[in-house]
Amino acid sequence: MKANPRFLLPALLAAAAAPLSGTDLYSIGQPTDEEQFYLELINRARANPAAEGARLAAATDPDVLSAIATFNVNLTVMQNEFNALPVRPPMAFNLKLMLAARGHSQDMFNNVFQGHDGSNGSTSLQRMAAAGYASNGSAENVYSFAEYTFHGHAGFQIDWGTGFLGTDNGMQTGRGHRMNIHSDLREVGIGVVLGTKTSGGTTVGPQLVTQNFANPQVNNQAFVTGVAFYDLNGNSFYDPGEGVGGLTVNVAGSAFHAVTANSGGYTVPVPTTNTTRAVTFAGLGLNGGADAVISGGANVKVDFAPAYSPPVLSGPVDIALNEAATHSFTTVGGATGYELRAVPDAPVPVDGAENLGLVTAATTGAYTPRSTTVKHAGASAYRLTHPAVAVSKERLTYNAAYLVQSGGALSFRSRLRLATTDQTAQVQVSTDGGFTWQSVFSQSGTDGAGEGSFQLRNISLAAFEGREIRVRFEYAFPGGSLFAGTQDDRGWFIDEISFTNLRDVTTGAQITAIPPGETDAHFTPATLGTFLLAVRPVISARAWPFGPAFQVNAVEVLPLNLVVRRNGVSLASGGAAVQAGAVTVGQTVQIEFTLHNTGDTDSLTGIAAAVAGAGYSPHTDPSGTLPPGAQTSLVVEFTPPAQGAHTGSIEIASNDPDSPLFVINLSGTGVIPPPVIHDSPVSQIAGLGGNASFTVNATGIGITFQWLKNNQPIPGATTDTLNLAALKTTDAAIYRARVTAGGQSVTSGPARLAVLTSPSPLVQVKEGGTATLACALAAPTGAVLAFQWQKGGGNLGPADKPKGHNTAKLAIAKADATDAAVYRCLVSMTLPAAEGGAVIGGQTADSQLQIVLKPVMNDPGFGADFVSETLDGKYTLSALNSPAKFTAAGLPPGVKLNAATGALTGKPLAAKLDKNGNPAPYPVKLSASNIAGASPVITVNWTVQPLPATLAGNYELLAARDGAVNGGLGGHARLTVTTGGKVTGSLLERGKKFPITGQLDVQPGGAGASLTAPVKRATGQSRVILKVPLFANLAALTGSLDEEGTAESTDLNGWQCPFSAKNKTTLTGLHNLALTGPGGLDSALAPDGDSFAVVTLGATGSAKWAGVLADGATFTAAHLLGRNAGAEAAQLHLHAPLYAGTGSVQGGARVNDLPGAWDAVPGLEMDWRKLAQLKPARSYTNGFGTLALDVQGARFVKAAPGLRLTGLAPAMVLELRSGGLGANEFQCNAAISDKNIVTLGAVSGPPGTTQITGLKVAVATASGRISGGFTLIENPGTPQQTKRAVKLAGIVVPVAGGGGAGHFTLAENPGPGQKASATPIRGGRVILRE
Repeated sequence: MKANPRFLLPALLAAAAAPLSGTDLYSIGQPTDEEQFYLELINRARANPAAEGARLAAATDPDVLSAIATFNVNLTVMQNEFNALPVRPPMAFNLKLMLAARGHSQDMFNNVFQGHDGSNGSTSLQRMAAAGYASNGSAENVYSFAEYTFHGHAGFQIDWGTGFLGTDNGMQTGRGHRMNIHSDLREVGIGVVLGTKTSGGTTVGPQLVTQNFANPQVNNQAFVTGVAFYDLNGNSFYDPGEGVGGLTVNVAGSAFHAVTANSGGYTVPVPTTNTTRAVTFAGLGLNGGADAVISGGANVKVDFAPAYSPPVLSGPVDIALNEAATHSFTTVGGATGYELRAVPDAPVPVDGAENLGLVTAATTGAYTPRSTTVKHAGASAYRLTHPAVAVSKERLTYNAAYLVQSGGALSFRSRLRLATTDQTAQVQVSTDGGFTWQSVFSQSGTDGAGEGSFQLRNISLAAFEGREIRVRFEYAFPGGSLFAGTQDDRGWFIDEISFTNLRDVTTGAQITAIPPGETDAHFTPATLGTFLLAVRPVISARAWPFGPAFQVNAVEVLPLNLVVRRNGVSLASGGAAVQAGAVTVGQTVQIEFTLHNTGDTDSLTGIAAAVAGAGYSPHTDPSGTLPPGAQTSLVVEFTPPAQGAHTGSIEIASNDPDSPLFVINLSGTGVIPPPVIHDSPVSQIAGLGGNASFTVNATGIGITFQWLKNNQPIPGATTDTLNLAALKTTDAAIYRARVTAGGQSVTSGPARLAVLTSPSPLVQVKEGGTATLACALAAPTGAVLAFQWQKGGGNLGPADKPKGHNTAKLAIAKADATDAAVYRCLVSMTLPAAEGGAVIGGQTADSQLQIVLKPVMNDPGFGADFVSETLDGKYTLSALNSPAKFTAAGLPPGVKLNAATGALTGKPLAAKLDKNGNPAPYPVKLSASNIAGASPVITVNWTVQPLPATLAGNYELLAARDGAVNGGLGGHARLTVTTGGKVTGSLLERGKKFPITGQLDVQPGGAGASLTAPVKRATGQSRVILKVPLFANLAALTGSLDEEGTAESTDLNGWQCPFSAKNKTTLTGLHNLALTGPGGLDSALAPDGDSFAVVTLGATGSAKWAGVLADGATFTAAHLLGRNAGAEAAQLHLHAPLYAGTGSVQGGARVNDLPGAWDAVPGLEMDWRKLAQLKPARSYTNGFGTLALDVQGARFVKAAPGLRLTGLAPAMVLELRSGGLGANEFQCNAAISDKNIVTLGAVSGPPGTTQITGLKVAVATASGRISGGFTLIENPGTPQQTKRAVKLAGIVVPVAGGGGAGHFTLAENPGPGQKASATPIRGGRVILRE
């Protein structure tokens, strides 16, 4: 804490330490605290000018900031100047210079002026001489309008304003005041006069200061100078009220000694010899010292700052009524006396602002700081306003000092009405008796009507716990714009001020002097109750702050007695409600009470506490017994469940005869504090069609947001961020955010949105014409808009050729090549002063101005392109001088021109041939035009090469089975490519054909081609995309069939089919193929026999399949023969839909040169699949998975008479397996005659209940087909005997040792109630082998 300099006490006599023997006293008189503070600030700046400059540039003092803003001080320049100042040794006080300075300050005050010449015409040099100082160089600073010491110091150092030589960067030219402080002068006298005085319209004060700097004529000594002080506020620097006087200062080797003044300052002259001298401080219980290093005859500063410990009381807590109680206290070094204060410990009552009795008003004008019309409750409220257009600080200061206890807080009702952002309402607290103040609440105006109702403001004082404070309300206007006047619609209104856990230590206080030399304080209570005792020292002839309060209770001695206290204050049963204060809803505070048995003989028993009331609950239970003199605590918690007042009570039962049921009433308020806006949205300029975003940073309980556009709610804009997309000029407006919590709303500052329309990115004008570039800035009214056009990045001015450089439209007449450049417009929006006056900048997009001449066509450089070669991106017409449109005549068919861009797209669909069939060029006529006219026509030849002959023809492609693309049934595509690259054909899939049309994409140079064509399925089915690259190896093509819009795809494999009437194949005739299954299958789940087929090949490459599958199903298919590796080698697809589109057999077969045998094409092996049938069928209704089929066979040659068919032998074996025969296998010998007649031997098989009879087999000599049948008898000779007729079929495999392969079909026996015609049919295997 800092002592209040106004509370001066008579000087007390005290013994000081003895000076060194033979030294004389060197006196600087009694500098005041302000004068000493000025010297400390001067010496701090001289020791480190750069740091002082930075400190001043970062100052937050409102009066200093106001002066800096008023004179528009360039702080950067100022700091640079401080950085260049030299370091100087400290200045020392001189009594004669001080007397001269004080006299001049008093003269300026008495005669209301500021100047260096006195009212009698005297100069500073004359005044110094009159005081007895003979100088060798001097200087003087004067200031008659300082607010306080730091303000005056900043004025001298910054040197703001206009001096005799004028102004420079907001500072006096020459910086005379600053140069005086930082000169090589060594001694100083400072005179300060406090007060204000007005004469002739001029008012001086509240502080006037004169600083006299000088060097003595005889400059043969240095000075050790400094200050003795207690650093009460812990800032490691002297502050007024901290000085310790009466200490003796001795410096080794000096003929002088000093005694510190009441301000703490001292000066001791020393010889200038370079040496280190010991400096000691002693007296009044303090001792200390340091070294002073004398160098070059310079002054040296040595301070003495011992640690400060305030006087602390100790002793009994409970004291008897009307009996003197003794309490001891700790002493403080430097003290010459002590005082005891006793004050009743009572809470501070609510101030209803009904009169001005509790406060001292310091206002300007003639208005009364009390309103009976604008109030929250009662008859009146406090009010502060700025009555006139002038800088002012309107204040209401409470007369009492308050001790802040745990949980200390201040709350009040506040309503700030019409006010600007330069008008600020503040609650301020002082911890040094009113010498300095700090803000604990601040609210500026909004440049609008302000608050429509009183708002509850809650301020925590926890930072000041245990300290004594003064409180004041201040309504400040340091400069700028304001709403002045005393009408009810403006100013700050304050009502219902509540002090929580604060104690008034002024009202009713008894302060008594403690006899000298004593360390005990004596207090006799005259009334029952609680008192706060504190002791303060007297140092430097002034009373310092009181030490910590010591709480005592004055009690009447009884056998037993229940005393209930709150914060040390005794309560009365059923008395006024104990205040829990204003508590945020949902948060909890604890209310602690002390239960004390002040009796001296008996115990309190049966103690029990009951808590009632919404939001109140017990935290500790004091039940039980309390012996004499003992204490215990009772803690109740208050958690307001909702907004508003909440009352409760505590009933404490005991055996106290006077209060068997002690009642404590409770009262608290649940509050939802208003939301706090930390950052308002920021004004901006955004481009037409672009985006803009505004954000408000606010906090509060359950806050909600509503954005406003020109003060009207924006539907749906209810978050902390407002996003505007695709901006239109109508979006230009003023935006605010209204933030609400607990029914209380605050509105952010305004944010302006201006919408900028840029000129066209390219503006063309023909040479000699007039070009116009225009932008538009739509903005809400009230802001100042400005435009600045640039050419090539440099600002245009009135002397430049383009006109309208600072308007929205730029005109360039008689345009020529020198005007061609990039133009842009810089725009700005200056906000109104009420919104801070900031300048919001933006700029248009670049606009290229082009001076246009007639185009000149460039040769596009057509090459030798192929029919069906994609041209996209290959050729783009171009011309000099910015063409706007192109024309082309005589383009190859299929090629298109984009007239705007010159791009040629499409594919040439035909080659132009001469009479010899050779490629001939297309003569293409080209031209371009723009606003200046059309170019000359040029003719460019374009030769289109015919499609490579190898690409035209037929193609077949087999689609792999894929569940997603074709249901797992595969497919087949046949395509025809014309010499013009046109592609037609069809896709066979699930038994249906879908058309294919497209155009080849020929690679540059005819190196190859590819096909991408859509296949349009039936209505309701998705499309698939056929992708096939066609390269040199046309006998092995791969591609894909892609499901459009998905990632699903299946492979395509195939080849070109080269055979035709002009290119015939010798692989003609019939070819018998056995399609043998895997064997070993469960015939109940899948047919276990072999399938077979006959392929008929035509000379032109036609291929017709006819076959029978192992379940008896027949199939046919027509394909084209493809070439394989050898001259007569070929390959062939098979894709045959089955079962009405619910099954298929497919794969690839190949044959080498005759008489080669057929086998499967690697990667295209034959397989067969049947899906589950929607309608019941006798043969495999549930379908079966994919069955691999092996291909064996060759060309069938009819045997000559008397010869067996190729593949048969005279003696062979016939085997019958699976297909319902169970685990049985039957076989018999088969003799084949030279006429291919089959003679069968006896059928053999395992013993059992199954027999085969009537087995017959025949081979057709003309075709190699095998047919026959047998009868299957089960359970022969029994009543359960059954007979089933079975047919078999097969084919002779016409290769050596090929034998025969086939199958039989067997109907199962009917079950109970089942018809024989409806039973499932199984497939079994027939093998004819050697």
